[in-house]
Amino acid sequence: MNLNAYWQDFIQRFDFSPGTLKTDILAGLTVSLVAIPQSLAYAQLAGVPAYYGLYAALIPTIVGALFGSSNQLSTGPVAMTSLLTAASIAPLATQGTDLFISYVILLALISGFIQIAFGVMRAGIMLNFLSNPVLMGFINAAAIIIGLSQLPTLMGIPFAQSTHFMLDISQVILHID
Repeated sequence: MNLNAYWQDFIQRFDFSPGTLKTDILAGLTVSLVAIPQSLAYAQLAGVPAYYGLYAALIPTIVGALFGSSNQLSTGPVAMTSLLTAASIAPLATQGTDLFISYVILLALISGFIQIAFGVMRAGIMLNFLSNPVLMGFINAAAIIIGLSQLPTLMGIPFAQSTHFMLDISQVILHID
């Protein structure tokens, strides 16, 4: 099979028509205008250089577009994952070091393998057994943690972060002029 025939076969698998090209380009531009600054901020939350955030936004989008599509699925980095990454790696290495970045990459690979394993086992059905108050509690706690973690940056108070979140918040409050 030559390359042209392979390409034609590949394109036919997608619901694409030249008439929708203009709206597809507009949708892609809109998503990129939102995803780029958002992914840079999430990289900062995770404690890695900003360009890793761009990778985290670009690669899942390409993989998601090639292997499946859903109007409800959003691929890319999220704030809670970024915060949990920084919090879980912080006791092991200093942010910004090569060791920290290596641990972040290792954590991403392990998380990916676990997600693939759960997908193969069809374990997502277990989420139906979580009650709505439990999910709402998790979502609200995540929002509070994200907001409070940005408080030092918002107030312009530099300090060395500890491993205890409430100690960091008390340092911010004590340093208010």
